[in-house]
Amino acid sequence: MSLSRQPQFVRKINVVIASPMDVMEERDAILKVFTSWNGAHDDAVLIPVMFESASVPALGAPPQTLLNPRLIETSDLLIGIFWSKLGTPTPTAPSGSVEEIREFIRLKGPQCVMLYFCMRDVPPHQAVEVERVNQFKREMQSRGLYEEYRTVEEFERKLYHQIGIKVRELLEGKLDLPHQTPPHTSDSRLSKHIDFGITLDEIATRFTAQMDAFDTMPDKYLALAAHVYDSVAMSLDRVPSARLAPSDRRVIQTISSDLKALASTYADYLKGPFPRYWNEGRALSRQLTEHVKHLSRIQGR
Repeated sequence: MSLSRQPQFVRKINVVIASPMDVMEERDAILKVFTSWNGAHDDAVLIPVMFESASVPALGAPPQTLLNPRLIETSDLLIGIFWSKLGTPTPTAPSGSVEEIREFIRLKGPQCVMLYFCMRDVPPHQAVEVERVNQFKREMQSRGLYEEYRTVEEFERKLYHQIGIKVRELLEGKLDLPHQTPPHTSDSRLSKHIDFGITLDEIATRFTAQMDAFDTMPDKYLALAAHVYDSVAMSLDRVPSARLAPSDRRVIQTISSDLKALASTYADYLKGPFPRYWNEGRALSRQLTEHVKHLSRIQGR
């Protein structure tokens, strides 16, 4: 009697599920898809990693900062799902889900991320939240990372097919870690974040000065620019927003978010052209300066 050949090794593939709580049906559907896929394959097993199971009581840092190592460092793929909400903002991103996705892209590469946006109708009162979702969608659009669907059934069909493709690429070693710029460990400028000030005027002025300095710097490199962008964003996050109108507050938060996104993806610009990374930072610097001028005019200063 012959025995059927058994695989010598079954790869466990941890998959982070990143989403707000308005897509609970889709989150449940992922478990269904994984169970079905696992039953049909014997060389890999999909294991969902969700914040519900990854979070444990802890102190000393913002919750998302504590969660990220548990969610990301031990995982292979990420599935992100959005519909009518982006989620609760964190100190460094528009939402916890967005922070997870950006950090996953930075550490594991964009090819390891699968994003899905639901196109079902959204109640009118959700217009502000929907615009936040669309803004993030536009950020991802330039990187070709997302899929759209209308029903949970359509989501299940697409996910089952696409997760199979992604697993095969992973097993065949086609999902390489992102190339990183040399760390420049001897550069003391990277040792701590730069303080750009505590007011919008100060930050805008010093950001512009730093971009001007880059124009004449012969030995600049991408990681240094990323460090500057991240530092400007952190300074913006510390500006008291109580005196700002909600619309102005959203503009500043958007600029901060865009700077963090630019900082976290600097490795994507290694293929060039080299000036593009500085040009995009310059555009955000000008946007901040123009909005500060606008605030000065309306405040009568």
